[in-house]
Amino acid sequence: MHYILSVLIVACMRVALIFPTTRATAHRRILSIGDLHGDFTQTSGILRRLGLMDEGGAWTGGRDVLIQTGDIADRGHQEHDVYKALFRLQDEAPASGGEVILLLGNHEIMNMQGDYSYASLSNHSSIEGSVAERKESFGPQGWLGEQIRRRSQMVARIGEQYGFSQPVLYVHAGILPAVAEVLDYRNRNGSTDSDAAGQKAADALNAAVRQRLSNKTDAELREDSSMYFAETGPLWTRRFARSSDANLCVELEQSLRIFGATRMVVGHTPQVDGRVSHRCRGRLVLADTIISAAYDGGGHASAIEVAPAGEAFAIYPRSWVNHVREALPTVDALVDEIALSSSGSGLTPLLGWQLRVLGFHLPSVSPDSKISNSVLPGIKQVRRAFHRLSLIHHPDRGGSHAQFQELQSAFQGLLSRLGVA
Repeated sequence: MHYILSVLIVACMRVALIFPTTRATAHRRILSIGDLHGDFTQTSGILRRLGLMDEGGAWTGGRDVLIQTGDIADRGHQEHDVYKALFRLQDEAPASGGEVILLLGNHEIMNMQGDYSYASLSNHSSIEGSVAERKESFGPQGWLGEQIRRRSQMVARIGEQYGFSQPVLYVHAGILPAVAEVLDYRNRNGSTDSDAAGQKAADALNAAVRQRLSNKTDAELREDSSMYFAETGPLWTRRFARSSDANLCVELEQSLRIFGATRMVVGHTPQVDGRVSHRCRGRLVLADTIISAAYDGGGHASAIEVAPAGEAFAIYPRSWVNHVREALPTVDALVDEIALSSSGSGLTPLLGWQLRVLGFHLPSVSPDSKISNSVLPGIKQVRRAFHRLSLIHHPDRGGSHAQFQELQSAFQGLLSRLGVA
């Protein structure tokens, strides 16, 4: 009997330590959750296990910050309950110093555009009672459409205002350089503060999208051909998630610099194994683990936690006392791109990326100066570096396939630059 009581006491202590009833005095966590697609059962389970919500639906996260990266709508039949729960948490969190940030996903925009391709009949009844009522609900004056337009935003940037020396950018699908460059506030009006310029870029993007959504009917939104809602835009692109282009990580870093960030967290592209993935040495985190059980083979609960100095963790909250926390690659500050040249013979962004992936320092050269092979590491050095890093990152030794592919790409590209066929 005494043994049973001891086990129960220890179990209760473990729950209290992992998920305290109040987090008002605990350290501030920055947590994000990917696509939820109408599954309130999974959503509420994740929120409770993370210590953000109690059984009655009230906020218990104290000073924590929760970012939901879009796509609450469609597929599952509990959309109404998910939206209501997150709206309530968003209202309650500030009282204890917390915050809930809701991002737009492509499925929110689709429904506001009157595209119900992924909404089943049971979905219609979860929002209202018919297709016509769903249309009204997602309209500019509808109970849901009005709140999504007012409460949601395109991106979230967790930077210096949150105590982060390595800021993190959250967006539903990704921000390609073509979009980011329109929002580049660096060196405007003599400003060189990357954090301030990055926050201005995020604020400008959110303001532009909010203005485009405000009071717009589904017909008007369908006619909007801007970059914000395009296939290559922040809600739809899958280039960062799927492309094997050697320039992929260079492009990612270009976008991150404009937003003054060192990591981007996205949803949108399902990870078929139900696990959080990463690319570009952890600078891109792919967080859509197919949480919603509305998918065949879905129901994979997950969350991401990031820390101020560049650390990040994938969390799989399976139960109150059984959850897995896996470290993702730590990221550091991006090298200033001022020394990078657009000329093929200079220190291009691609060459700079290849050197950094293989662990070499960038040569000190002026912008656009021609780079000779004499200032680059020799072929033997490159091969040694690749061999050393392969022993660490090869999938057979526990490394990730994505990271090893990036290592191979950098190795082969640098050898080619050195004249090795």
